[in-house]
Amino acid sequence: MSPAGHDEIMERYKAAQHLMGMHRYVEAARYLDDCLEKCEMAGDTTSCESLLGELAVCYQKATQVEDSIVALNRLLAFVSARGPSSEWAIVHHNLGILHDQQRDWDKAELHFRRSTQISAEAGDRRGRALSLSMLGQMLFRLGRLHESVDCLLGAVEILFQEDAAEFGEVASFAGRIARETHGPQFGILARNVITDPMALKAFLKNQNGS
Repeated sequence: MSPAGHDEIMERYKAAQHLMGMHRYVEAARYLDDCLEKCEMAGDTTSCESLLGELAVCYQKATQVEDSIVALNRLLAFVSARGPSSEWAIVHHNLGILHDQQRDWDKAELHFRRSTQISAEAGDRRGRALSLSMLGQMLFRLGRLHESVDCLLGAVEILFQEDAAEFGEVASFAGRIARETHGPQFGILARNVITDPMALKAFLKNQNGS
C-alpha cells in the first residue's frame, strides 16, 4: 500500500472513530466499510480482521443486526485459521447473542455451544463459563429448564474456581433457576451461593457424585 493510500485510510478511520464517539453509528459504519474495502484491495489481512470486528460492533449499535452477523461471519474466516483461540470463541459467542436477539434460537444455541467447545480447547475457562451462562439463560427462556440449570451450574463452578468477577451475578441467577426447576432441595445453592462459596463448592461436589 502506498503512503498516500495508508494516509487516506487512516483519515477515514479516524473519522469513523469520531462518529462512533458521537453515537452516529450508521455513518461510522460507512467509513469503516470503505476502509475495509481498501485494506482488502491492498491485501492487509491484519487490518481487515480488526476492521471487521469494529464494523460488527458498529452495526450492532446501529441495530443493523443482519449486517453485524455478516461481518462476524466474515471475521470467522480470519480467526479460525489460527486454530482454537479466545478470539475465535468470542466471535461465536457474539453470533449467539445476535441470533438470540433475532429469535433464531437454533443458530444461537449452535454458536454458544461452539464457543464453549473452542474456549475449552483454547484453555479459556472464563470464556467457556460466560458462553455456558448465556446458553443457560436462553434455554431458560425457552422452557428447557433442566438443560438450563446444567449449563448455569457448569458456568458457576468454573467462575468460582477462576475467582471471576462475573461469579456473583451468574450464581445468583443459577440459584434462582435451580430452586424453581428442582425444588427446595436446591435451596442451599440459592441461599448460600453468594455469601458462602464453600457451600457452593460442596454442593457442586455432591451434584457431580464425587
